[in-house]
Amino acid sequence: MKKLKVNAFTLVELLIVIVIIAILATLVTVSVVGASKKSRDDKRIGDANTIIIALDQYSTENQRRYPVPSNGTCATTAGTDTYCFVVIPNRSLTTLLAGILNPIPTDPLTQTGYQYVYVYKTKGTGAGSRAAVVIDKLERNTSCNISSSNQSSLPEPVSKYYSMVSAAQTPCYYVAR
Repeated sequence: MKKLKVNAFTLVELLIVIVIIAILATLVTVSVVGASKKSRDDKRIGDANTIIIALDQYSTENQRRYPVPSNGTCATTAGTDTYCFVVIPNRSLTTLLAGILNPIPTDPLTQTGYQYVYVYKTKGTGAGSRAAVVIDKLERNTSCNISSSNQSSLPEPVSKYYSMVSAAQTPCYYVAR
């Protein structure tokens, strides 16, 4: 009786191939997740720039005064300067910017606006002449442009906001005028 020669893979060979495919799939998944986070952070930064441009346009059309929403959280600093901040989206701010920025950008991951904070000056010297959009949190901290080492060099509205929030809420990124 002749033995038939069977050309087949052994169990060990199949397991090795499966392990290699699993490792490659894991590497691809990790890189895609990282790229997705970076993409969302880039959109957040772009949205912050879009919001500040809309605020600048409002200011240009209103005697160099930035919009003052009706429900901001405010704090008076040294002297008579009062700075306020409001989380975007905000109904009052949306109404003020209607026709300039519609709709107000939202966070790309959650579709809510908790990521963006509008900081503005309401009273004191040069009231209405300073504003900033702050992003409290980015998914990748490598995109942050605020750190404990550069707090003294932050633009005035950003440093005032930084001093008004708790340490647990340290802002991450800003665009200021």
